[in-house]
Amino acid sequence: MAVYLNERELGYDPTTLGFPSIDSCMAIVFVTNNGLFGLHNLGGSGNTEWAGKAATFAGWYNQHFFRSDITRLYGVTHVGRRGYTGTPRDGWIGELRAFAAAVGFNGAIRGVNLRSNIGEYVEFRKVGHKCQVMVKPWSDNDRTTGPVIGTNNHRYLHPSAGGTVRSMLQVPGVTVRVTNVNTNNMTQHHSERLRG
Repeated sequence: MAVYLNERELGYDPTTLGFPSIDSCMAIVFVTNNGLFGLHNLGGSGNTEWAGKAATFAGWYNQHFFRSDITRLYGVTHVGRRGYTGTPRDGWIGELRAFAAAVGFNGAIRGVNLRSNIGEYVEFRKVGHKCQVMVKPWSDNDRTTGPVIGTNNHRYLHPSAGGTVRSMLQVPGVTVRVTNVNTNNMTQHHSERLRG
């Protein structure tokens, strides 16, 4: 069973994190000895927003019971559609470096630049100190939803000034979460080295 992160959601799972409908958002994942910590980063492509979002995500990670040493950082997006100013690849790397800096991580940063013309379902599967990155075209018909529950392993990054992490139960208007995704016909995408 995985944790599935919709827009603005962050979460932890020992083995698998799924990101429905990645288009101009970015799926950001810290791989640790104890599992995966992820953020479905909606917006935030402007470099003035990187430090604030990264600090909020880092704050949640640093307080989590299963926090442990980070072995890799991944970022998966459609780089050309992310909305970076200047050179898109430089923006992609810069944004991920901001997340690394927020937790004091100096190790390897890897990424996948999605190249299709549609949104994708992206799934990270922990394999040792790395991840397999699996991808397929996104369809709302491939998901099962259920009621929002309160858990420290699945939270919401509220877009208020500075950003705050809230229980899913505290977010007005968010009443369902993704509980399962059909993973048939997924393909593995090999990540490229962005640092280290």
